Amino acid sequence: VVFYKQEKTNLKHFGISEEQLPAMINLTNKKKYKQVGLTKENTENFLENYFSESLTPYEASGEVPEDNSKRNLKVIVRNDYKKYYEDIKKDIIIVFHSPYCRYCVELKPLLEKLADLYNKYSPKKIVIGTIDMVDNDMPEFTIHGFPTIYLLKGKTRETILFDQQRSFNNFIEFIHQNGYNKINLNKYLDKKEKEDL
Repeated sequence: VVFYKQEKTNLKHFGISEEQLPAMINLTNKKKYKQVGLTKENTENFLENYFSESLTPYEASGEVPEDNSKRNLKVIVRNDYKKYYEDIKKDIIIVFHSPYCRYCVELKPLLEKLADLYNKYSPKKIVIGTIDMVDNDMPEFTIHGFPTIYLLKGKTRETILFDQQRSFNNFIEFIHQNGYNKINLNKYLDKKEKEDL
């Protein structure tokens, strides 16, 4: 049962508005199940359907920014993740973050530069994106803290954790060594671009 204190309970995280209270949430195995506008009858139905495994999990999704198609560093949300995942010709770097994480904020300029350069030299082979874990549920991933960074390998979609120091050269080498497309960004960069890193 959701206990609500104005300004202290993040109802949005559960996909519930204040008008839908009282509500019940079941959090099991990284999945959320919800029932809003509780009555004796729908609570019984909710529990019966839960135990018979016939409930559909609720997965929170943020909004896609209007200018996302123009951005090189993509904002990925739950509702459009499948679009990126199914484009198996591309490797995907996903950075799971929180807007409240200082390390994530500090990492963003590096990610934007990285995304700009890969978009310039290999736009059809890689996507670099971020997922805000305050607004999105991604139960298929194990998040170790923020930022957590994974490479989803093209073709196979093998998931590889990036667990190195977050430097420009380490990202380039990680993508080159582990990506399906084996992109070596260093061979494209001119002298000035290398000096700017």
